Amino acid sequence: MSLIDPGTRWWNRDRVRRGAAVLCWALADVLAFAGTWGGLAGQASPLPLWFSLMGSFLPIPMIVGAMFLFTSGIAEPARADARIIVIPLSAYFIATGLGSLLGGWMSPQGLSGMHAVFVVFVLGGILAIVLAQVLRRRARRAQAVREHVERSGIVTTGVITRARGMSVNYQEVTRVIVRFTDAEGRSRWARARVAGTVQEGRRVRLKYAPEHLGSRAGVVLLG
Repeated sequence: MSLIDPGTRWWNRDRVRRGAAVLCWALADVLAFAGTWGGLAGQASPLPLWFSLMGSFLPIPMIVGAMFLFTSGIAEPARADARIIVIPLSAYFIATGLGSLLGGWMSPQGLSGMHAVFVVFVLGGILAIVLAQVLRRRARRAQAVREHVERSGIVTTGVITRARGMSVNYQEVTRVIVRFTDAEGRSRWARARVAGTVQEGRRVRLKYAPEHLGSRAGVVLLG
């Protein structure tokens, strides 16, 4: 028991936890860069041996621990997206690749064909970060369209023309294709995923926004 609300203590604040996680990720990248730099440069490296050794063992545990710390600083951890994993790991690969290239360049042997793999590390990490941001923006736009459809979409009835069962997180769901007729009398087909098992031929209610029929999020099944 305590006379002070534990949630008011500075180390329990969500912003502090998220900030500490970001700082931990940044430090892990610095150590990863130093570890590969010192390891490949050998005697040519200006870094002390102990610092290079730390960079060889600590980054991955720090990155994983920071992921849990960051998630604990989110009000709804279930809504955390894949960027919490993709971006830190991608940054780690970038730091590792850059450190390896610098170490190889400083070593007596110099750069060789084998160092091309570290170029892949760097470019792959950058590409993964860019893709994560692009996909996140697309997901946000799709969510905005769904919310618009739920608020002011046109209600109609459709028929399930195809149903395929599958399991997601140990829960049975069905991927369906629904055919419906829009306000102009044209047949439309939409893909969706519904909980449980449904059969082909079943009639379902849905909402759609005429201006967003080109987007999958433009049709929302009801119920």
